[in-house]
Amino acid sequence: MALATAHIPFPASTAAARVAALANALEARAQALAPLLDLHRAHLRNVAPGLIRTGPEHLLELLDLGLLWRSQLAALRRARAPEAGVEELVRLASRLAAEGCPEPALSRVRAWRDFAVAVDVREVLAVADGLCAWLERSASLLGPYLSAPGDALELLRAEVLCRALRRRPPIFGRDGAALTAPPSARPPAASGADDPAPPPGPVAPRGPERGDPRPAAASWPARS
Repeated sequence: MALATAHIPFPASTAAARVAALANALEARAQALAPLLDLHRAHLRNVAPGLIRTGPEHLLELLDLGLLWRSQLAALRRARAPEAGVEELVRLASRLAAEGCPEPALSRVRAWRDFAVAVDVREVLAVADGLCAWLERSASLLGPYLSAPGDALELLRAEVLCRALRRRPPIFGRDGAALTAPPSARPPAASGADDPAPPPGPVAPRGPERGDPRPAAASWPARS
């Protein structure tokens, strides 16, 4: 989803701090929902090894599920009074498949459906709906331009995935060299650093060599 970040009415550093605060709150909710997430991870180890993620990443899946559930409530209410239980989760997955819900969203819904059916966990939809209500309340932190649940979720998703990438062990390429995370996913510089770190490679001299008539190389500007 493209976000009109040029219209954010506050500095980018402030926006990043607000998104980070929202991600911190999501991590706290992941700790509160640890029993449910631990059951889900145990289920995944048996049926889909390799799909286990961090707690906040699993909550992103539940937020997606909650938004899809809410989008279908009107249609479900026309047929019968919906209850946020296992049966409704099964019906939701079938309805989304019939409507051509794209991947990977449909696979994530099916994964939570299979977990709820196999382990008989009836509160999956209720938790997903509660997370959506929390996001609607908390998204006001981002200001009026980005407080829509969809926009807030995409910003939250980017922050959560960057954090998860930093915490994962390094992945090695074919040549044996570690593949590093992109700059946006790297830990911030230590506090107190006034200048950005220079790029890798030989450092350009800051002044002319003795007897060299060429001008001094430009130094890295200090942060404004």
